[in-house]
Amino acid sequence: MQTLEPFEKPSLSRAVSRKLQPGLGLECDACSMAIKYSAKFPTNQIIANVYDGNVWQKVVHYHEECYQQLDYPYGEPIPSQPYAGKSRYFSEPA
Repeated sequence: MQTLEPFEKPSLSRAVSRKLQPGLGLECDACSMAIKYSAKFPTNQIIANVYDGNVWQKVVHYHEECYQQLDYPYGEPIPSQPYAGKSRYFSEPA
């Protein structure tokens, strides 16, 4: 059996910018207001995974504007990549 190298978990918190989807019911961690979807004015939300010494603590959500006003507390948000593959739970019709 092959020996695997130890996997190093991320130690830094990081942020991702994602398109806002309808019906999520999220609250901004900065202003405590709802993060609402609008078809007329599409916007992004910022999602940050927060780590403390290699241990994942929580996920926080922000309005894009609130995150900018806080001067990027978890770094410059990385644009999310569209998922091109199929879900592992997807099965072809018989």
